[in-house]
Amino acid sequence: MAGPVRRAGALLLLVFSVATTGCGGEGGREGASPPQATASPPTQAPEPPPSQPADEPPAPESPPSQPADEPPARDSQPPPAVPSSWAYTCSEGLRFIVHFREDEAQIDLPSRSLRLPSARRGQAPAYTDGAGSLSVAGSSATLQVGNEHHGGCAGEKADSPEDAARRLGFDFRGIGQEPGWLVDVDLDREIRWVGSYGEVRFATGRPETREDGGAVVWQARTSDHAI
Repeated sequence: MAGPVRRAGALLLLVFSVATTGCGGEGGREGASPPQATASPPTQAPEPPPSQPADEPPAPESPPSQPADEPPARDSQPPPAVPSSWAYTCSEGLRFIVHFREDEAQIDLPSRSLRLPSARRGQAPAYTDGAGSLSVAGSSATLQVGNEHHGGCAGEKADSPEDAARRLGFDFRGIGQEPGWLVDVDLDREIRWVGSYGEVRFATGRPETREDGGAVVWQARTSDHAI
């Protein structure tokens, strides 16, 4: 009988344990507190960038630099030194000599000579008599004679009138007196003659060259003159 009793006791103990567990679970459900909501940590807002002081002025902009090789404005060109002689050759081929003096410019053209009084415009040297004008900018010049306009005239400063003729390309200059005269010979282009102290002046075409008894002779003519 001992074996059946132990089994009955074990069965009784198992039933009692189940009942106890069931009651405890039921009571736990009735007395339990409702679930608490889990609080999320507060979200940190991004910090704004530091602001510039309102009263701080903006950095000044540097002005654009001027090119070092930029030529000065025409009005800032210095006038030619006086007295001085300059030889000019224009873009279309005209060649002339200018003698600058204190208050005038004497312009020796192939067939005439002009004396233009000084009439500066600002600092730019200019010379005019109403009928003709000469404006100078550094080593360049522009000549207006009546309806003739000669621009782009490049100049060279000469040491003397003879040097000015040489710079224009003349091969020979002759000078005489009683009455005073001079002749400039360019073997490839022309002969220029100035006689009677400047009262007679003309230019020819290309001269002919020949030899005469060991001498070299250049000769040319115009419709009115022969030389």
